[in-house]
Amino acid sequence: MAMKALGPGETRITYYKLIYGDNSNVINTVLLKGLDATVFDLKLKVSSIAQLTSNTFDVYYNDKMLTDNEIIRTYNIPKGNKLQLVKIIPLTIQRDQHDFILQVNHKLTVGELKAKLQDDYDFPSEFQLCHPGQADNILDDNLTMLSVAGNAISNKLIAIEIGKVESENTD
Repeated sequence: MAMKALGPGETRITYYKLIYGDNSNVINTVLLKGLDATVFDLKLKVSSIAQLTSNTFDVYYNDKMLTDNEIIRTYNIPKGNKLQLVKIIPLTIQRDQHDFILQVNHKLTVGELKAKLQDDYDFPSEFQLCHPGQADNILDDNLTMLSVAGNAISNKLIAIEIGKVESENTD
């Protein structure tokens, strides 16, 4: 079946519909009208056809996250290249009996998450993350959130300050 010809001012974007789990290579085509279509416009269009809400995924091109309010054509994406949808995972980090609720995309590494926690939430410079009840199994800084979430019973991690002994609350 031939693709519909583009009209004046229309931009065709091809993307991967990324599904959490095994079916991660479903390819769809989205037609955006206008030269000033933003990444958020793309997310709204994807939401209308893929049963996703725009706040549950980020859009990437060549491993770079695209900004919602940026005009897509400013990224100079060559014709025929694909955009990747990256699922956002809700995550709770527990530190000293306090819960920090975050939304992280699954490409984020444990090391990047730790840096974010230090910058945004004043976490100590030396701490490790583990799953509840697994304090002896520290998560490697190079793991991505997708692999962390895929091996977890829940979307909760425990922050343990190095050199400080504390009991875990696993509820």
